[in-house]
Amino acid sequence: MRLDDLYLVDIIETWEAIEKFMDGVREEVFIANEVLCAAVEFKLMVMGEALSSMTQTTRDAFTRTPVDRVRGMRNRIVHGYFDIDKKLVYQIAIKHVPPLAAEAEQLLASLFPDTHERLQERRRLGIKD
Repeated sequence: MRLDDLYLVDIIETWEAIEKFMDGVREEVFIANEVLCAAVEFKLMVMGEALSSMTQTTRDAFTRTPVDRVRGMRNRIVHGYFDIDKKLVYQIAIKHVPPLAAEAEQLLASLFPDTHERLQERRRLGIKD
């Protein structure tokens, strides 16, 4: 069983990947790029799964960001994959995920400082897995 600190790391690292994918990409370019859409959708599924898998206590600690919106997007992608609104995926990735990831990082630092320090060290060393 994974612990909440690792789910928070998943959210943070998933955002870092989305940020890299979306760097300078306009909405119309995103919508037209099937590979980019699929990559971001997968990362949103990972993020939503991490949010769903952590304890309610940790999930409730997110007070400034729309956790349920990202969790709902995960469910929509998984169960309604045949009819996904790419504009909505883009908007969630651009508007809702960055503050969620920032709050996840703050929670990781306050609730799990040792894990946060390990994440910082991995960043300094350029380790990604």
